[in-house]
Amino acid sequence: MYVHFHSDVSIRGRGFRASFNTLPQGCGGRFKGTYGTIHSPNYPQNYDHDSDCGWLLEVPVNHIVELTFSDFDVEPFTNCTFDYVAVYDGPNMNEGTAEIARFCGSSVPNPPVIRSTSNQMFIRLKADGSVSARGFLANFTMGCGARIEVGGGEESGELTSPFFPHPLWGSNCTWTLSASNPSNLIKTT
Repeated sequence: MYVHFHSDVSIRGRGFRASFNTLPQGCGGRFKGTYGTIHSPNYPQNYDHDSDCGWLLEVPVNHIVELTFSDFDVEPFTNCTFDYVAVYDGPNMNEGTAEIARFCGSSVPNPPVIRSTSNQMFIRLKADGSVSARGFLANFTMGCGARIEVGGGEESGELTSPFFPHPLWGSNCTWTLSASNPSNLIKTT
């Protein structure tokens, strides 16, 4: 991997922050930021037989993850039993984390944009030992809005529109704030 940053003197900004890690066989990983791209192993060549990869997508707190597949080709079968890509609403696929959707076949998944309810989404590619295919290419971005429980150790917080304080046009954001103790009230200022 090669990373090069260049800046001239005409505009001054905050720069960037990136995270990286090494993965055995390049399968899955953790991606933290406001946007990014993920793909199956070997993409655009076929993924390996018996692949079992997981990607954790994480955007800033109090926002959601929006995932869009731009290319998709995973062994088709009824109910996606053999090979599939599953999308989970949370940091993993453990009990208590809802599976949003499961996809297979050669069509880009519908709905075109898959949204989490928090700042984390987990993607899993699971393949059996027989047929493989091209796999997938997907982009994720930070969406606005989220479900936030207030009072579970945090008594206050902050909400900002995406990319605040920079201008934002054409956004429709909804945050749902709920008190962990139903007798508590939530006040915004």
